[in-house]
Amino acid sequence: MNDTWDEFAANWDANRDVIEYSEKAFHSLTEVANIEGWEVFDFGCGTGLLTEKISPLVKTVVSLDTSQKMIEVLAEKNLPNVNPICGTLSELLNLDIALYQSRFNLVVACSVCAFVPDYEDVLLQLISLLKRDGMFVQWDWFSSGESSGPGFTEKHIFDAIEKTGFRSVAVSIKFSMSAPDGDATVLMAVAQK
Repeated sequence: MNDTWDEFAANWDANRDVIEYSEKAFHSLTEVANIEGWEVFDFGCGTGLLTEKISPLVKTVVSLDTSQKMIEVLAEKNLPNVNPICGTLSELLNLDIALYQSRFNLVVACSVCAFVPDYEDVLLQLISLLKRDGMFVQWDWFSSGESSGPGFTEKHIFDAIEKTGFRSVAVSIKFSMSAPDGDATVLMAVAQK
């Protein structure tokens, strides 16, 4: 599979901003849920920086990314309860819907949904992976709606998640990251099936 993210894989885990983002995301996750013993799906996992933090606490993590090189970096970490998979969400569900449907207690999507071509379609697929009362947590860049870069307004995330059947939807500004042209804000969405 050809993926533009492949070129970043070799140095991804050394990028201080990426490390800080995953640390802040993990910390915010632990503030909203006790994930001990859960089965987790990490959508758009990259090299697995968030997966690494989650895996010691949970039963299993299935980590999916479209970048073969990113998945190779994650696989080399040999995390015992992590199953790294290269492919798209649609491919995974078309091949193994019976294996993954209604399996997970938690689906996380860390800085990935702003890069997918059809956000609402992805949400519909992700909700199918969750057990009843399962939790969905998303982190993505805040956008005022005036810029062309990747990101969401709070309203866009809230409306899309609610429209696709999730309940108890909450979207908030969770943390910020330093950037050369000013701080960049990260939104966190939490919802239940």
